[in-house]
Amino acid sequence: MADDTVKTMVCATCGSESVKSDAWAVWSVPDQKWELEGGPYQFSYCDDCDEECRVEERQEAR
Repeated sequence: MADDTVKTMVCATCGSESVKSDAWAVWSVPDQKWELEGGPYQFSYCDDCDEECRVEERQEAR
């Protein structure tokens, strides 16, 4: 990815950036904090569509 672009995650249906994805977190004993573990995740949701969705990655200019 070039320095003049940013990656965004959007709803494949409506293009909204108001998306959420589920994730697994594991406790790190050495770091004493929760850390997200891997992906891709199983469930994504779009607030604008108000339903489950597929998330797409897009590159956009800064």
